[in-house]
Amino acid sequence: ALAAGAIALAAGGSPSARPAEVAGDTGRIPWRAWDPAEAERLAAAGTPVLLDITADWCVTCKVNERLILETPEVRAALARHGVVPMKADWTNRDDAIGEFLAAHGRYGIPFYLLYRPGREPRVLPELLTRDLVLAALEEAAQGS
Repeated sequence: ALAAGAIALAAGGSPSARPAEVAGDTGRIPWRAWDPAEAERLAAAGTPVLLDITADWCVTCKVNERLILETPEVRAALARHGVVPMKADWTNRDDAIGEFLAAHGRYGIPFYLLYRPGREPRVLPELLTRDLVLAALEEAAQGS
């Protein structure tokens, strides 16, 4: 019960809270495969990019995906703010991903990086909350 409560609080609500529903949304985030050059190009052209580095064995990644990222509210915010979602899969310890993490002072996942047009990318915390993600997406779009 304590773990369920902690997970619910990480989602931004009480242990009995459910993610907010957005009318008509039944899909999933249209993740693109991670391409660092493309992420930089998009941000330089004024389009924010959300990078999610994840792995099948990463429990925290899966909790964030289920309770925060893959919710109708976050999907709607990505679309509303024109944020391009990219995902990198580190399940098999890809060297390019490991080097990218190290270049950002990280050696583990989850790792979330929000490319913001005209500004340095913003590293999001490992434990996400709905409110934090929604505010970060809005803030990133304001610079575009």
